[in-house]
Amino acid sequence: MQNCSSYQGSAHLFADSSLHDYNEQAAGLLKLRALAFLHRVG
Repeated sequence: MQNCSSYQGSAHLFADSSLHDYNEQAAGLLKLRALAFLHRVG
């Protein structure tokens, strides 16, 4: 089963803090979800 997440209001490179499209809230959520995924897959 796959989960698909959406980061509303965010542009393509929203996690890169050096770019204009950076979205701190969405980047933080992405980080939490990525770390949770890595924890699950070991």
